[in-house]
Amino acid sequence: KLTTNKTAVGRQKITKKVTLNGATTTTTEVDGTYSFEILDKNGAVAGTATVTITNGVSNEATVKNLKVGTYTVNEVTTSNPLGVSLVGANGVSVEVTENDTAGVPTAEFTNNKEVGSLKVKKNVLVNGEATTSTLADGTYTFSITGTKGQTVSDVTVTITNGASNEVQVDNLIPDDYTVKEDVSKNPAGMTLSGSGEQTVTVTANNTTSIPTAEFTNDKTAVGSLKITKKVTLNGATTTTTE
Repeated sequence: KLTTNKTAVGRQKITKKVTLNGATTTTTEVDGTYSFEILDKNGAVAGTATVTITNGVSNEATVKNLKVGTYTVNEVTTSNPLGVSLVGANGVSVEVTENDTAGVPTAEFTNNKEVGSLKVKKNVLVNGEATTSTLADGTYTFSITGTKGQTVSDVTVTITNGASNEVQVDNLIPDDYTVKEDVSKNPAGMTLSGSGEQTVTVTANNTTSIPTAEFTNDKTAVGSLKITKKVTLNGATTTTTE
């Protein structure tokens, strides 16, 4: 007589939700791949899974062929995108049954990314005074660097007719940021008045209190001249119309 022993198996699901400053989003700021480990009752890894988020839309993964029993699902938070944190405690318990007789158990996780903003402001002077001329007009470039390895694209501020201007940089994780003017790209003849490097602190969801790194440039050695015209009549000064 031939006897076949079959191990009873089932499956489970992992659902991943993401938020931005605690709210649902359709942007890419919390996009990425999230990793999970499924641990058996002895703490051994019985399976792994990944869930990829695109445009902030929730997604899920199914883990199959798990032996019937109780499992703990852990999110591997060390591999999460920068600035993304787990909402609530890690480790969700699920009970896998044979052929999903009690339904497919689901471990649900939510991650949140906190972001804020900063502004870069540019003022220009000509010979130390405010101006409405075009002498200091042009595009000024700034680098922005955080302390946590985040990548921020350079930003530019364009000046027209000498009027101050600013640009707002959004979706920055809370951190101290150093804003530095790239003077090598400044219009000709412009010099910095004061420091070319400033540090500002970005906090989460700071829509009403946005820190500003403010820079002033001065175009010096701009002078003027007068043209004087003298006329004579037969070599002598005159007050006639000849």
